[in-house]
Amino acid sequence: MTANGKEAKCPFCGSEELEEQTTDYLYTHDDKYLLIPNMPVLVCSTCGMVYYPGTVLEEVERHFFNIYNQQEQPDGYIQMPTLAYAGSGN
Repeated sequence: MTANGKEAKCPFCGSEELEEQTTDYLYTHDDKYLLIPNMPVLVCSTCGMVYYPGTVLEEVERHFFNIYNQQEQPDGYIQMPTLAYAGSGN
């Protein structure tokens, strides 16, 4: 598998078996959120680590700040339930 035209290698386990997949990614900054469905990622077939291409992360960040600075409109809005983790205290 290649990433950005180079041979990709998992920095965690050293495997060269990386698979291109997509995932939902939640970007957060200063208690503001942007959900990116179907974000491209590389997943190590050996250890399962997920790697986000830097160019994709930069694009997500650019869109995030454009949306919150009202220079761009998001594709839509969703409602999401929240739950504060209280811990078991055992």
